[in-house]
Amino acid sequence: MRASLICAAAAALFLAGCGATPVADGPDDIALEKDEDENSLTGMLDALNFTGVSIAKEVAEQKRKEGNDYGYFLSIRRAARLGDPQSMLILGNFYYEGKVIRRSPQKACKWYVKAADAGVIEAQAMAGVMLSSGAECAEADPQKALSYLEQASAHGITWVDPSLGYLLATADSGYADPKRGLMLLESAAKKTPPDANACFYLGMIYRRGGAVEPDLKKALRYFKQATDQGSAVAKGEMGIILAQGGAGVKQDPKKAFSLMQQAVDGGVYGFAPVLGAFYEEGIGTKRDYDEARDLYLQAVAHDSFTGYCRLGLMHHLGHGTPKDDDEAARYYRMAQQHGISDCERRQTLYENGVKLAGF
Repeated sequence: MRASLICAAAAALFLAGCGATPVADGPDDIALEKDEDENSLTGMLDALNFTGVSIAKEVAEQKRKEGNDYGYFLSIRRAARLGDPQSMLILGNFYYEGKVIRRSPQKACKWYVKAADAGVIEAQAMAGVMLSSGAECAEADPQKALSYLEQASAHGITWVDPSLGYLLATADSGYADPKRGLMLLESAAKKTPPDANACFYLGMIYRRGGAVEPDLKKALRYFKQATDQGSAVAKGEMGIILAQGGAGVKQDPKKAFSLMQQAVDGGVYGFAPVLGAFYEEGIGTKRDYDEARDLYLQAVAHDSFTGYCRLGLMHHLGHGTPKDDDEAARYYRMAQQHGISDCERRQTLYENGVKLAGF
């Protein structure tokens, strides 16, 4: 969730030549989507064919000038597979933007990492941000993220500083430097206009504590600054705080529901299970089990697998469906298959009165 904040804005910096005209899916596109793995037949043929990198890049440039975005993509992909670092970066951009080929953040991350390891600074910036949380990569790698971000920042790519600051302040990378981390974040937050990501990260730090004492009022203030700069994910975090209240913050279920709805409407599907729980429990809105179930299904469709826990809980409790612990266990197993192993703990928390368990 945190990486997607920065990458959406950052990708535009490095999309030179990627083509702005979306290409409609056709038979070739469908075939290509079935053949994206480098261990596929196409991948092996690309690695073995006699077309050198220089020729592949010449063809790519010709296709770009012609406005043939799909041809440009194919030629760049060939050059990237033959080992050209700059083409790896551009291929990552293609997959991140999804304008010519189906969007795939995980494939984008893979190619950014390859380009970063080959020394492409812009790729180090993108890979560092994406790896810092793993939200759009196969998994998080904070240590590698820290290395990439340090190199990118040293080369003057300052938009990575909030991500770098957060890693340093929270010790997620295994190397803690809270003073420097907070300095980087606060400096970015004081800019005109404030950096939305820095404000968001400061909100997270003050919400959770660690580098500073937890302070929900300060967290809300920083999240509000982030939302003022267009951050949908900050709206969701504000919604959770206002739904739960405490520590000097008054509960405001209606405002919490409104903010959570805006976050999901803004494309932050990681909050879809939370919004579903609002509907399931009637927090700030009328109880609606059907809407809750739809949101949980929407969540898992967008890789937010805590939705499986909530679907299982609905069956365990008999919310909008006959009570069925076998069906609940089935959903819990599905969650576990996708890396969510604490559904039973969430169920116990729920039964002890924590209605938004796990959020």
